[in-house]
Amino acid sequence: MAYTRGIWGRPARKANTALASSNRALRVLSSTNQILLHATEETALLNEICHIVIDTGGYAFVWVGYAEHDAQITVRLVAQYGALPGCRRFEQATLA
Repeated sequence: MAYTRGIWGRPARKANTALASSNRALRVLSSTNQILLHATEETALLNEICHIVIDTGGYAFVWVGYAEHDAQITVRLVAQYGALPGCRRFEQATLA
């Protein structure tokens, strides 16, 4: 990525970074829309979306959880991909 120098210096770098981030988000959205059209099974769809977010969006970790309607408001892990240093894998969490 080329950066503009001179009097525009820092604002141009911020604009280029924001533009790159927006372009990544649009690529993720486009790819997700494509697989959504052909999806036949929810869990497979969510796993594929997680892969797209990491591989296309450049994120390190993504997960999808469903909030259960119980007293603890349990969040059940449905799909995940990627890894964060120091982040252990979990199967469920609570919001209460």
